[in-house]
Amino acid sequence: MRKLFTIIIIFTLSILSLGKEYKRIASGSPAVSEILYELGLKDNIIAMDKNSDVKGLENIPKVSFYNISMEEMLGLKADLVIFSTFNKAEKNSFVTLMEKNGTDVIYLPDITSIEDIYTSIRVIGEQTERVPEGEKIIAKIKEDIKNITDKSEKIEKRKKVYFEISPYPNMYTFGKGVFMNEMLEKAGVENIFKDQKGWFIPILEAIAVKNPDLIFTSTYQLDNPIKELEQRENWRIIKAIKEKKIYHIEKEVVRPSVKVAEMIREIFEISYPELKDWQKTKKAPLRVRAFLVEIKCNSRKCLMTTLL
Repeated sequence: MRKLFTIIIIFTLSILSLGKEYKRIASGSPAVSEILYELGLKDNIIAMDKNSDVKGLENIPKVSFYNISMEEMLGLKADLVIFSTFNKAEKNSFVTLMEKNGTDVIYLPDITSIEDIYTSIRVIGEQTERVPEGEKIIAKIKEDIKNITDKSEKIEKRKKVYFEISPYPNMYTFGKGVFMNEMLEKAGVENIFKDQKGWFIPILEAIAVKNPDLIFTSTYQLDNPIKELEQRENWRIIKAIKEKKIYHIEKEVVRPSVKVAEMIREIFEISYPELKDWQKTKKAPLRVRAFLVEIKCNSRKCLMTTLL
């Protein structure tokens, strides 16, 4: 009887520790929206921040999560709101007010590493009863990253990279303590500002001294960010500018979300095209396929000649 009672108590506590099924979720960032989508919760999202542009969620209403209006948040009648340090809201007062009105809140702290991305996926997955789905997503990301690092870790001479996320004059870049710095490391390149910390605006002299081999930009405020970089006065002294090694990366790269492995692969393949495994692509470039056919035919002809 005592054993049965113990089992019932443990089972009850386990039930209480599980998440719950939310029908009305409000997403406070593009990264959160992407995580919710991959967890299979797209039909449960009733609002998301104005910067969310996830394919498949185009018809979801958008509100400002940057300067949060408490009246607007309450008007959503969400049963779960997910926000982070990106959103300008006083954490404790926001959480207290929302929960007082029957809305649960998930607060995600700063994302400084890829491991923090996994934590965000787990937290959201546990709260929304999507634990297996979350672990599956994490396992896939880890597998994809390992496929890249198996190659990138063997690179002896890493290319130096300057990464810019916004245009002149507020041309923000980053150093250590930012998850994007770890992404560059995984991709086999060296951030020229890896000795710096956090986000900052560099000066031209500092970039020129570091003399990067490549420049990446995720700027989306301009129609042609590469051209804008090329035309900057006095920037032509930089190796990447002179050699036209400037590449635009989609803005998703700055999101700490489920697409982190895709972004790492893109940076790796742009930086080291000679190491790109084209055989895994759906269709090899025409000149490569023609070359293979020619070699195959030559090999066959030689073999026939030998047999005769």
